[in-house]
Amino acid sequence: MLTRICVVAAAVVALAAACEDSSSTPGDDRQAVAGSEIRYHTEDGHENAITDPVVLSSLQQKLGREGLYHGPATGLSSSELARGLRNYRQQHHLGESAVIDHATSDKLGLDWSQVSAGASVKKELENVGEKVKEGAERLGQKVEDTAHDVSQDPKKK
Repeated sequence: MLTRICVVAAAVVALAAACEDSSSTPGDDRQAVAGSEIRYHTEDGHENAITDPVVLSSLQQKLGREGLYHGPATGLSSSELARGLRNYRQQHHLGESAVIDHATSDKLGLDWSQVSAGASVKKELENVGEKVKEGAERLGQKVEDTAHDVSQDPKKK
């Protein structure tokens, strides 16, 4: 019985550590390049990074057709993509940054709901991660309590 408790405790500790260590989206091992992050401007004035490879690939293709992006449609952000977006926005009098707002999304023919969905998905994943971490901590405490009880009562060994 004590061995099982120790195994469960080790699993809980590992799960809690994994939750603490996961500051990025699960499965997202892409590295950001300095100055290359493509962001979108929300209706309430905030900016969030666009990480959805489908949105980024679509942006690469559309800017490529405009002659403003010359790289492959990889779905990854790059300084060349950011430069192309800045140039597109300047040419169309939409601003001078590499930030997509609703007007830029419409002008490019991007689906605004898809562009702006990334933040809500990321927030949901963060919330789920927090709940898992809290559950793991509660389970870990129960395991510690049970192990303590077992060590105090020789009959339970």
